[in-house]
Amino acid sequence: MVVVTDTDEGVYALSTAIREARESQAPLIVLNLTSRSVDVSSVGPGVSTRTITRNDPADRDHATVILEEVGKAPDVTKLVLGVRRRSPVGKATLGNVGQRVLLEAPVPVLAVKVPE
Repeated sequence: MVVVTDTDEGVYALSTAIREARESQAPLIVLNLTSRSVDVSSVGPGVSTRTITRNDPADRDHATVILEEVGKAPDVTKLVLGVRRRSPVGKATLGNVGQRVLLEAPVPVLAVKVPE
């Protein structure tokens, strides 16, 4: 499963997950947290994809949404999540989505940062 957001981190997470799915020929579940559709055409043949769209105003707590969707999909073996670099002050702040998902996800999490 990959989490796609309206950020550079979300776009990079999607490209990483597509590459991982192609290499392993594993199905790809795209959790779309954006306000638009997500293009998965570059996945290519042989890899099944399914998109779950969650962009309702009630879905503002992205960490809860992500953890709910992973919990509903027993076939998920890995979660790909884009994370951003944080300042020392940002690291001390509680409530970060990436941190919460890393700590609470029931599956391994591949956290990716956009290359500089």
